[in-house]
Amino acid sequence: MKHVLVRSFLMAALCATLAHAGIELNPLFSDHAVLQRDVAIPVWGRANSGEEITVTLNGVSDSTMASPEGNWRVKLPAQKAGGPYEMIVKGDSEVRVKDVYVGEVWLASGQSNMEFTISRSVKPWAGTIDEAREIADASHPLIRMITVPLKLADDPQESFEGKWQVSSPETAPAFSAIGYFFARELQQSQNVPVGIITSAFGASTAQAWISRESFEPQFKSQLDEYAQAVAEFKSGVAQSKYDAALKEWETAAEKAKAEGKPAPRKPGAPKNPQEDQHRPTLCYNAMIAPLGHIPFRGVIWYQGESNGWDNQEYLSLMRTLIGDWRKRWERDFPFLFVQLAAYKAPATQPAANSQIALVREAQRLTLSEPNTAMACTIDIGDEKDVHPHNKQEVGRRLALAARALAFGEKVVYSGPLIKTVALDHDEIVVEFDHADGLTVGKLSTTQPVADGSRLLGFSILSDGKWTSADARIDGDKVVIPLNDGQTVAELRYAWADFPVCNLFNGAGLPASPFRAELTKAK
Repeated sequence: MKHVLVRSFLMAALCATLAHAGIELNPLFSDHAVLQRDVAIPVWGRANSGEEITVTLNGVSDSTMASPEGNWRVKLPAQKAGGPYEMIVKGDSEVRVKDVYVGEVWLASGQSNMEFTISRSVKPWAGTIDEAREIADASHPLIRMITVPLKLADDPQESFEGKWQVSSPETAPAFSAIGYFFARELQQSQNVPVGIITSAFGASTAQAWISRESFEPQFKSQLDEYAQAVAEFKSGVAQSKYDAALKEWETAAEKAKAEGKPAPRKPGAPKNPQEDQHRPTLCYNAMIAPLGHIPFRGVIWYQGESNGWDNQEYLSLMRTLIGDWRKRWERDFPFLFVQLAAYKAPATQPAANSQIALVREAQRLTLSEPNTAMACTIDIGDEKDVHPHNKQEVGRRLALAARALAFGEKVVYSGPLIKTVALDHDEIVVEFDHADGLTVGKLSTTQPVADGSRLLGFSILSDGKWTSADARIDGDKVVIPLNDGQTVAELRYAWADFPVCNLFNGAGLPASPFRAELTKAK
């Protein structure tokens, strides 16, 4: 009898362990949530195996039964913008989610410039211009944000820790600055609640945000390299290689010291590749997969600083990423991204090489993907900081693109983009898309002082040498006169880490950098 009682007690304890304490909801369905309007709304979570779940929002309901593993998912019909509502989730217990709105939801992702918070008190390297005023004025009850914590994972995760926050002077300091300013512009123009899902990780590469399924087979070599690095780290091989390299360095350093020369660079200690946001799929698994299939209107993206070594590979990665996410959400949503801002010392002479310019080129070429737009920020960079602090203008420019692509508004949403470049007798003629009244714009305060009426930033390759080009605006074209018999192989605009350039359109948006080989006009 005693053994029977013990066995019964153990079985009861096991069942209690397997059973959930109550209904669990994904954090996307927490108090103050914003749900996407005009599309069916999935709601999901965890419960006891076989438990019947009913979800009600604004008078409409859907029911389901939890799977043997305890997962459940319902789909509510599409709703117009409105609120506040209370979402009621009933099963063996009941959960009430308060202050829920239906409106516009956008996913904000990328690396540190998207992670960049309004206040430097949250992240010392962040903080927007006019920070104190922006925080004091942040009482916007119809703007909400939920932030996915920084995390990496080898396998797709089902959930994350987080909750929706209503914009206020108390919560806004920790908001993604670009996400917040983008939301503020949209909330004012669309007059609906706006929710931002921020999922960004500083220094992350594009490949970290792509699923394993989409990464193969084109980038399989990177997955193999990652798997080998993990194996070597866990087995101690990486440590042995480091120990050997360190001994070689110590010998070389002593020799350099004796000869009065600087020591070579010291090798770095091995790091766990599973904790490296440069590695493929890790951010996707931990920070995108947990979002399930939550509907949103579109994506805003700021990334590229960590992908500067191969612009053709970066272009391919961005196309893969966009396709990957659209496949996951089964919709060709607008994908709006930021072209890298000017950084490092302003270029007073034409630059033959620029790694940042190559990334900007790959970003511009990404516009060949349908339903994409780019916010050029070449004019609002900071030579001493890779994190420019004028995030208000970045958010505004992304919002212009959203208004055009997502809502069909007739607004100028892009700066001039190269259309054609051709040799026409003794001059080069450049035509642009999004010209809308070309003009000489104002240089940023960090650029060298120059004649405000002169068009700057064009350079030509002639006789193997790069020289600045005299350029003038002719309607919606730029014309560059050439000397008699001068042979020019290539034209560039704003081709430098920090170019001195000032071509804008009538809407005050800067022209995107470009390079082009020259051909004879027909």
